[in-house]
Amino acid sequence: DLLYRAVALTNSSGGIVEAYDTDAYGNTIIFTGPGTDGVWFTDDDLQSNYGANEIIFCGYRYDAETQLYYVRNRTYNPPLGRWIQRDPIGYMVGTNLFEYVYGMPTIQLDPDGLGFWNYIRCLSDCVSGNDPMNLLVGKLVLALAAVPLPKAWLAAVADRMGSQQLAQAIRKTVRLFGGQSDFMTMPSALSAALRAGPRSALRAIGRIAVPIQITYGLILADVEAYCAG
Repeated sequence: DLLYRAVALTNSSGGIVEAYDTDAYGNTIIFTGPGTDGVWFTDDDLQSNYGANEIIFCGYRYDAETQLYYVRNRTYNPPLGRWIQRDPIGYMVGTNLFEYVYGMPTIQLDPDGLGFWNYIRCLSDCVSGNDPMNLLVGKLVLALAAVPLPKAWLAAVADRMGSQQLAQAIRKTVRLFGGQSDFMTMPSALSAALRAGPRSALRAIGRIAVPIQITYGLILADVEAYCAG
């Protein structure tokens, strides 16, 4: 399921040979038979203290004799909902050194027993995966790179950005080639900007860089808040 909890063990034919039931904190019940009705996942399934599968709750290794889960760096006690060992990083994220997944077992798991660092890693992956630069700007740049744009429109944009040299360079190509080449791609426009003079191009970039940076920062802050929640 979504918390990587095993619900059944099957044979090579796909038939169920063992089933499991765990609550949010990992208290585990093992079923080895379907009961008198012959149907799995009903109230009369046959329970057992031991099972053939050790990986049941969240990918942790289960010891049926002690009812504990071994999670690489620590040992987890489902009946208590707590780790047996202290948090290896100490009091960095709170005073409870034995708390399991910050009291949120329905939405969190801890495959290494290093709760804080796993949280940071998941948060980092989430932010990176939802980064607006990755999701939007990159696709927009790729799309514009090959799309022919009207030179008259690009010249007007250059004027509004304060890059008159670029606007003049674009309009000059229109005059020279007449109606033969009324369109150009964004890379061609950038190349023309560099040829027209780096100072004007840099001023134009500078005018839009700050508002873009602020907007990106606000969007990224929303993404981080979403991922942290």
